[in-house]
Amino acid sequence: MAEPALLTRGAVGARIRHFRKRKGFRLSEVSAATGLCNSVLSRIERGHRPVTPEQCAVIAAYLGVPLASLEGPDLEVVTPEERDLLRTIRSLREDQRISLRRIVSTLAPSEARP
Repeated sequence: MAEPALLTRGAVGARIRHFRKRKGFRLSEVSAATGLCNSVLSRIERGHRPVTPEQCAVIAAYLGVPLASLEGPDLEVVTPEERDLLRTIRSLREDQRISLRRIVSTLAPSEARP
């Protein structure tokens, strides 16, 4: 049963690293602000050390993100094709997006429709 715990730890650590880098913080800055040693925070980010709920709350508060964004269900992996599609969709005008939604809704199974 240790395998799933390691995966969960890795997911939380990866999210911490993602938000830290997104905010432009260095590991040492987050470490100093949260009271965690650099090595401990680094090991948490790499999934080599568990993070307590209290540590997670302190890190989330410093990063300015909701705690649920660190502890929530695993995020889906986006493929390169999906990333390209999203880029294309974002570049469309609003009227084009509306047309695209109509087209996609006819292709999607009825259970998936809102």
